[in-house]
Amino acid sequence: PFFSIAFGILVAPFTASLIQNIRKQAYILSVIIVIVSVFLSVKQIGVIGRNQNLAKDIQLILTVIPKDSAISIEKDMSKNHSLIGYFARYGNVSLNKNEKLNYHISFQENNVDKENYKQININTKSILLYSKK
Repeated sequence: PFFSIAFGILVAPFTASLIQNIRKQAYILSVIIVIVSVFLSVKQIGVIGRNQNLAKDIQLILTVIPKDSAISIEKDMSKNHSLIGYFARYGNVSLNKNEKLNYHISFQENNVDKENYKQININTKSILLYSKK
């Protein structure tokens, strides 16, 4: 134990100065990281990162659909959580798979004539919008 205590006393001044340098460098590094992350966050405001076509289609549909309303959808669309989230985020619009409401949407792959609905042409890429006849 005396050897360990003597070694600690001998090495303490060297390690203290080393820790001081490391603390300064760690502080500078953390400040740089915070500044860079704030800059990158501000740069990303308003940028759609994924599902750009889907988000743009929904924004086009919301020019026709009133906010705080509901739209009927195909049953297979109820599992598309991005679709549900975008409608809730951009227009507070609920999607209903059980009832046939005034407006109806479907993917272009399922482009079958809808009974009692007429298609509204708003130049969407992946989603078709219908209104009741």
